[in-house]
Amino acid sequence: MVRGRVVLNIAQDPFHGLRLVIVEPVTAANLAAGNGLGGGTPLVAADLLGAAEGQMVASWRAARRRIRGGRTRLPWMPAAR
Repeated sequence: MVRGRVVLNIAQDPFHGLRLVIVEPVTAANLAAGNGLGGGTPLVAADLLGAAEGQMVASWRAARRRIRGGRTRLPWMPAAR
């Protein structure tokens, strides 16, 4: 869940042109309840798609971890052959 944005006072080369946002992971219980709450520890992420505050976004890192754990297959990922 996008909670806000990050503004750098002095642009560092690796971050030049990136939009940084504060995201809060959504716990499984809050996701199931659909209450709009996060519950996880906030972190900073690069936003390449322009998500607005309050929107739910996917984290490739979290998705990759779920795939490796064999817990789910994501709709945009082809099945392993």
